[in-house]
Amino acid sequence: MKRVAVTTRRRVLFVDDFVPRAGWGAGYPRSALIIRALARCSDEVELCPMMQRSLPPAASETFAANVRALAAHGAAALGAALRAGGDLLWVGRPHNLAKVFEIHRRRPSLLSGWRIVYDAEAVFASRTIGARALNGTAMTEVQSQRLLRKELQPTEIAHAIVSVSASEQRLIEEVTGRKPSLISLAAETSPTPTPFAQRRDLLFLGALWDDSAPNADSVRFFVERVMPIIAQHSDIGFRIAGSGSDRADWLGSMAGPRIGIEGPVADLAGLFDRVRVFVAPTRYGAGIPLKVVDAARHGVPVVATGLLAAQLGWRDGVELLVGNTGEAIAEACIALYQDERLWERLRSAALAAVRRDFDPAAFDAAVAREAWDGAVQNAAPHTQ
Repeated sequence: MKRVAVTTRRRVLFVDDFVPRAGWGAGYPRSALIIRALARCSDEVELCPMMQRSLPPAASETFAANVRALAAHGAAALGAALRAGGDLLWVGRPHNLAKVFEIHRRRPSLLSGWRIVYDAEAVFASRTIGARALNGTAMTEVQSQRLLRKELQPTEIAHAIVSVSASEQRLIEEVTGRKPSLISLAAETSPTPTPFAQRRDLLFLGALWDDSAPNADSVRFFVERVMPIIAQHSDIGFRIAGSGSDRADWLGSMAGPRIGIEGPVADLAGLFDRVRVFVAPTRYGAGIPLKVVDAARHGVPVVATGLLAAQLGWRDGVELLVGNTGEAIAEACIALYQDERLWERLRSAALAAVRRDFDPAAFDAAVAREAWDGAVQNAAPHTQ
C-alpha cells in the first residue's frame, strides 16, 4: 500500500508497554498494525516503550524505515521525547495514559502542541469485574462503576479516544460521556487448504505467560470441564499453543496422551492447516479476541463463548458456535468436529465476516483519519 501523501512533516510518538511483537498476543499484534498504519500516513514514528528498552533482534517486529524505537524507556524517555516536540501522541493501555495524565497535571507545557489519542485496546476494568464474578467475590454495581471511572477518568486529557469493539465503544461512552472512534483490527483472509477429513484435533492459541490472566483460566476450564465430557463421546485431541505455553508449570502438568503442549509456534499457517476446530472458551476479558479472528481468517471454524461472540458481533450458528458451560462447549466441539457440512458452512461465513469487518484498507484509513483529520483544528482536550 502506498504511503498517504503529506504536505507538512508529521511526527508521532507511540507509547505502549513494549515495542510490540505480534507473537506475544495480549493486544500486541494490533499495536504492531497501528504502528504500521501510522507509518504509512506520517513522516516519523517514534516508539516509546514504558517497560522495556529493547528486544533481541530475533524477537523484534520489522517496521518501515520511518519507525524507530527510542534508545531509552520509561517515564524519563517519555518526558524527553515530549520535550523534543511533535504532533501526535498515541497512547495505549490505561496505566500509560495515567502517566501522561500525571505529566499533564504537573507539567502541562510538555504536552503543548501534541494531539493526544488514547487507544483503548481493552477496558481493563472489565477483566477485573469479570474475574471477580467468576471467583465468587462479585463487585457491586457501585464498585464496578467506580473502577471503570478510575480507569477512564484520565481520558479527559485526550483529544480523541479509540475503541476496538462496538460493545466497548458503548461502555466508554456511558462512563465518559464521549463517543470513541471505532478502530478494530486489520486482517487478510488466508484459508489453509487441507480438507476437513485430513485435519485433526482441537486447538487453543494464546499468550500463556500469566497464569492469572483470562487465557490461563480458559485453558484450565477447557481441560477440567470440557475435555472430560468430550472424552466420553470421542477420542478428539486438544492442542495448546502460544507464547509462554512451554514455560508454564501448571500447564505442563495437564499434558497427556490427548492433550499436547505445542509451545510458541513460528509457522501459524502450518499449525492452522493441521487442526480441525479452534476453541476460545474465554469466560472473562476485554477488547477484541484476536485469536478468534486469526483462526477464522485461516479457515478454521471456531467454538467460543458468548462473551467473545458479542465482542466480535458474530452470531451463534452463523460465523461460529457458542457455548457458555462445559456441557454446551463440549457439545458444540463434537458437532463441529464431526459434521463436515456444518464445518464448511461456518468456515465460509467466518471468512466472509473477516473480509467484511477487518478490511486492511479501511483500518489504515481509520487510523489516518483519527491521527490527522482532527489535528487541523486540534481542539483543546476535554478538560479545557
